[in-house]
Order: sequence, then structure tokens, then C-alpha cells
Amino acid sequence: MGRNRWTTDEQEAWLKSKLPTFWEAQQTKKTAIFRDAVETAFFKQWPFVEGAATGRGSTLSGQKKRIREWFGNNGRKSGVNRAGRCKIMRLRGIPRIKPAWQVYSDLFYTTKLKATIDNAYRKHVEEAEAAHVNPDAKIAFRNRMVIEAFDEESEDVKAQVEKARARQDGISITPPADDLEGLTEEEIIRLGMNLGFEKNIEALGVTLQTLLDEAYRLTGWTGVIMIGGPRPSNLGKISSMTVFTGTPPQAPGGFPVWNENFQQDWVKVWLEFLRLAHPLDLRKRRAIMTGSDKLGTTGSCETPLTIDPDAPPPAEPHVPSVHTSPKKAKVVALKRDRPVDSDGDEIPALVEGSSEEEGEEEDDDDDDDDDDGMGDVIVDKAKEREEVDQLIDTLATKDELEVRELMEMICEGGEMDDEEEGPADTDTAASASTSAAASDAESMDATKSGTSEAESMEASGPTKSYMSVRFEAEELDLEEDDSLEITEKPAETTYAPTEIVPSPPARRASARFAKRAETMVVDELPSKPVSTRFSDLDFGISWISDARSYLLSVVINVEHHRVIQHWARLERIMDQPENRRGYQLDVDQRPNEVGEWLKKKKAMRDPPNIANPANFGVRWRVYYRSLQPVARLAGSSLRKVECSPADWGRLLKGGRRGLFLLLLSFSWWSTNTKLKKERELVYEMVEDLKWVFQQLSPVAEAQVESKKRAIEENNAAGVERKRVKT
Repeated sequence: MGRNRWTTDEQEAWLKSKLPTFWEAQQTKKTAIFRDAVETAFFKQWPFVEGAATGRGSTLSGQKKRIREWFGNNGRKSGVNRAGRCKIMRLRGIPRIKPAWQVYSDLFYTTKLKATIDNAYRKHVEEAEAAHVNPDAKIAFRNRMVIEAFDEESEDVKAQVEKARARQDGISITPPADDLEGLTEEEIIRLGMNLGFEKNIEALGVTLQTLLDEAYRLTGWTGVIMIGGPRPSNLGKISSMTVFTGTPPQAPGGFPVWNENFQQDWVKVWLEFLRLAHPLDLRKRRAIMTGSDKLGTTGSCETPLTIDPDAPPPAEPHVPSVHTSPKKAKVVALKRDRPVDSDGDEIPALVEGSSEEEGEEEDDDDDDDDDDGMGDVIVDKAKEREEVDQLIDTLATKDELEVRELMEMICEGGEMDDEEEGPADTDTAASASTSAAASDAESMDATKSGTSEAESMEASGPTKSYMSVRFEAEELDLEEDDSLEITEKPAETTYAPTEIVPSPPARRASARFAKRAETMVVDELPSKPVSTRFSDLDFGISWISDARSYLLSVVINVEHHRVIQHWARLERIMDQPENRRGYQLDVDQRPNEVGEWLKKKKAMRDPPNIANPANFGVRWRVYYRSLQPVARLAGSSLRKVECSPADWGRLLKGGRRGLFLLLLSFSWWSTNTKLKKERELVYEMVEDLKWVFQQLSPVAEAQVESKKRAIEENNAAGVERKRVKT
């Protein structure tokens, strides 16, 4: 609950727009001049009326004090997860040891105290309103009740609190008591330390950014900082970041973009060194492991979480870099580093949609360096025939719908294994144009060309951002199967025997398989569902209709319904494959819950349990922001500015792993949010999503028309060639 906001939505947005000027005034020691100017502008737009407001705002001096306090509270670049910003680490000072009642709150607040305190505070507010007095602040009321509850606790609980208090070292975080069940004392200490490391890593990017900003301001020197190590939230896998200053006119993208060999000569060697500095056994200890993880009871997992100590190092990309300057702070997405294998040899760069099995754990066989899911450029015919035989034998064990999906994929000319997808669109910086990759899906090391990051940043103009960036190699090995397993059958679907005959262009299918498949008749297979009409729309494709119906059923906001309608129209325009990794959105900075949900192959109507909606919302907004064109990034907000079609390349993805997955995960946040402040954030995102879909529709239509013209021109050219030959 907390205090009510004294500003209106319009006033709040206006004040937030002045934050960059406030930060600049702080750097130039002109805060007093800024305050006078902002107060004058504020009262010019919203004239002060004596006695119109209650409390301090009833007087002019009180209203001015409110404005100054607003910038004092909201203008700090520190603060844990406040409006997407991240705390700056405390680099010096004596470690603070929490008092016993605060440690007690850390241990038991969620499980024992929260419900009681919320009910008591709700009753307190009602009594205060009835008595026409101001209620106590929520934080003060809560602390008072926690202290009272701690005083009444048993000696055993107090002993447990003192034991947890003794573990504090200025870095470790006290985990909730239910996360400690089943852990040894050593594992509890390690868990607290890893949680503390993770919290500080969250603040590391902004901390280094601020450090280099100040170094540049005080000395005029530019610099580059490369830092990395095990990421506790990602099972201890190596993550790295680069922070730099300096953007001369000749190199507007900064040193990493100016240096064409930065990835090869710097990042690759750096990641190799990090693996030596942090061996696999150390990375294993850095993984966050709660008691439920140890027992294998997290979510619906039936097996305990294990990390194979003999597994080869996973493919770990170099994470986005932060470019900073004293006046303009930019977030620059660098190309992914090419990972190296256990011997330090380079593994070909992965293209999005490649055949690496992201959903699998590391190989158990440490010696099998070739069997890494990358695929060989030269096709092994014997292995191909063996795979085809296995597929034919597998058809007998599949259910009807799975058989049909497999056979339709063959008839359309798709490939049989995970290597079916070719290269996908690259990140925002390279999405302006991408060189044509080899037509066969095994050509994994496709080269990319096009507009550089520097040119893209220069075209969109500088932006200022103090928003924290999650620097992590997220979901590399915990990722997904090729489908979302949304297999609900339509309500009134007719079934008929269907004879499936593979088409001649079916690639990598031997003649022996084709001959056997020609005579294969699968009885009682579902025919293509009849499209269902919703309002004035006929989406034709059953999965779009089903997904649209489900999303409309779980949200109640009218504007949110319009967003879903926009998505359905856009999906129908794009007409992209339903399940294809090449069309999926980037997984970098995506909330972990989404990857875990995909890994477990949950159905659309079986959402995950979002234990902390506010925290999930912060991470979802960071992910959503990372997919936007650079021109939209402005501080902690997103600008509604015109962007080129190429700028929307990272976001314009169809199918179940594209925009639908973004909307589905957004519904997890919106339906679990209860607090008024969080609901306001949800409504803001709904408005932004609606605007984004309005921008994407003409871009998608233009792309479809361009493809149609290209096909018609190719067909016409083919007919002309035939005439010349005859």
C-alpha cells in the first residue's frame, strides 16, 4: 500500500522528463538554478491554488518542498530495482550488520509475517480514514509489527536468527528460511554468498558506468573495462561485460565497434582466460542452490538439479557492452563472442535458429568434442540413413497429431533434425542488412554484413540511459525444444483418414524412406481445423485463433484486448512458421521463468507460478526494452518516435516463439499484479505495446509484398528461360 502519490499521471510524466536535466545540473553544481527553473515551469503549467490540496501541498512553500523532495527521492541513480534502475555498489565502508529483527524479517517475512501485516495495515488504514487522520507509513507500520513479532518468538527461532546474523559479512544475503531446508551449514553459507554476488553483479554495470563517467570528468581520459566471471543466477556459467568511454567523431560507436578485431583479439581471449581463472568446480559452487533445488522439488521438476563436473564448458557469449560519456550514456549491443571448446579452439559462431540444442544440459561425455549439436558441414550418408530409419520406427510410437506434424514438415521440404533452421535475423545493430546465408541449414558459420552499430547509433541519435542492464549469458543450455507443445485440439474438429505423401523436394530423405512413405496411410488423423470467426476477423490459422482466445480470456483491460487484436492481425499478415527457432525473439535478458517454462514443455493454459510479480515485472520490462530500436531508448522511458523498418528487425518475429511468447509472458505479469503502483506500470506497458503493434503492421505488410513481388519476378524469369530453351 504505502503513501498515496501527490502527483497526477501527467505531472509524474513531466517530472520524470526533467530527470536528465537534473542529473546534468548535479554534475555541473547548478542544482539550485535547476530547482528554481523547474518550479517556475511546473507552476506555469499547473498554477497553484491556495488550499486546493490537503496537507503540505496546501501552501506554496509546502508544494515547492514536495517538488524538491520528489527529485531527491526519484532522481537518485541508486536504489534497488527502482523504475528499472539498479543499485550502485558500496565500494568502501565498514560492512553493515543487520539487527536481529531485520534478519528475522529476511527469514520469515514471506512465510509467516506478510499476510498478517497486510491485513493489520489494511484495518489500520480503514480506522484512520474513519477517524479522519493520516495513517502511518506502511514501512514504519511493518517494522513495528516485525519487532513485536520477533520479541514474542520462541527461543529456538531467536537462536536461528542469531545463527543467520553471525553469517553476515557485508556481502552475503540472508535467504528465506524455507530455502534453507535440507542444506548443510556450508551450503547455507555458500547460498547467502552467491545471492550477495548476484545482487552486486546486478549493480556492476551501473557502478562501472558511473566510475568511468567520473574518471572522464575529472581527468579527461577514456577507458575500457572488461570484467566477468561465474553468474550465480545462470548456474555459474561465465558471463562478461565491457564498459568503455570515448566516442570520437571518427568512431561514434566507441572502441569495441571501431576495432574490427575486438571480438577475436580481445573478447575471445578474455573468455578463455575467465574459464581458466574460474574452473568448472568453482563455477559449480557459484550456482545458486536452494534447499528445494537440492531436493528436486522446484516447480514440477522430478529430478534434482545437478551440474556435471566433467561436462565441457558451454558456449558463453560476451554480453552487451555499456558505452558511457560524461553527457551521453548509451547501451551498445555488441556481437556475440564465438565460444571456444575445452581445448581453447574456436567453435563456429552460432546463428540464431542454429542446430545447437539450447534446451539440453552439457554433454555427459567429456571426450566427445564433436557431438556438440553443431552439425557437420559434410553430410554423413550412413548416419542420414540411420536417422531416417529411426524416424520411421518412431512414427509408430507417436500420437496422431505428432505424426501429422512430422509428415507435414517433410512434405513442405523441411529437415528432419534440429538443424532445419537457417540463419535468422541478427541483433539490432546488424539487422539493417544481413548477407544471404547458405541455403542448407548445416552452414552454421554464415558471415553477416550490413550497417554497423556505429552507423545505427549515429542515425538514431544519442540517448541517455541510467537504466540498469542485466549482463548475463542467459538460457544458453537450459533452453527449449522446437515447439511450445500447445496441442489443445479445437472444439469441433472433424477427423478423417488422411494419406500423406511426401513431396519430391523433401530434403535429406532417402529414396528408401520416400518409397515407404508413399504407401503409408495414417488413419484417423485430424484434418486442418476449420477457422473460427471472431468478430470481424477470420484468422484462418488455428493456433492463432486458439492463442487469441486464450489471451482474451485471461485479461480484462479493454486496451489490453486491443493489443491482442493487433497482434492477431499482425501474425496473420506475417504468416510465419508456427514453430521455428529461426523466427524466435532473442533470449538475452529474457526472464528465467520463460526459459524454464519452455524447457518443461508446458501448455499455453498452464502458466508458471510467479512468486514475485513485481520482480518479474522489472525483468520483463528490461527484456522488452532490449528488443526495442535504439532510437526509442531515452533514459528510463521509451520514446514514441518514427523508426526505420530495419530497426524493428529484432522484434518483428512471428510464430509461437516470437511476439506471441512476449505477450504470453506479459500476461503472467499483468494477471498476477495486485498493487496499484504495479498496475499503473502494466497499463503503461499496454499503451506502449499498442503503439508498437501499430508501427509493426505496415512494416510487415511491406515485407510480405516485397517477398510476393520477388517470387513473381522469379517465376516470370523461369518461364522466360524455358521459352528461350525451347
